[in-house]
Amino acid sequence: MKLKIIHTNDVHSHFGAFKRAASLIKEYKDENTIILDGGDFADFKSIELQGTRGMAAVELLQSVEYDALTIGNNEMFNGFDTLEYMAENSPVPFISNNLYRKDKELISGVKTSVILEKSGLRIFITGASPDLQGFNDGLGVHITDYKNAIRKELERHRGTYDVCILLNHVGTVSDEELANELDEVDIILSAHDHRLFTHGRL
Repeated sequence: MKLKIIHTNDVHSHFGAFKRAASLIKEYKDENTIILDGGDFADFKSIELQGTRGMAAVELLQSVEYDALTIGNNEMFNGFDTLEYMAENSPVPFISNNLYRKDKELISGVKTSVILEKSGLRIFITGASPDLQGFNDGLGVHITDYKNAIRKELERHRGTYDVCILLNHVGTVSDEELANELDEVDIILSAHDHRLFTHGRL
């Protein structure tokens, strides 16, 4: 079985551009495809998101049959209550292994990781959100060190999967460091700094 991965990131509610991307996704996907977003899909400069508490973005993800999304900074920018509302009501898993409520409790609806299955292949997906430092408290969130969070999640799920995908929103410089440090990770899908790679790196 040949696994096909289709990945988007940093859409920032540019729904006109996403309409074109959605058409390509539907054209290229098959029964062995997983569709992932690396975060900042929902940008609350959009009036559609403001009026629906982010659910307009969730409906778009659902319509294209995304399998998972890692929470970026823009998913947080309408405040904690909106983020939790989106995560609780989304059929598409919202992932972050280092994002918590301000009181350090888990956020309802947010998953630290997921395991997908395609034709018997177990695909483990986890990812970290960016530390917004001085903005964390005002947004009602607590964000832990992403490297420690990723290592903890890998150890917790050791032996339960066949392929490991790191779906991160911490930037390509950080992800290049992780690629050199984490032998357990098979694929890193990077986001946050809008850097385009025309070809994957080995």
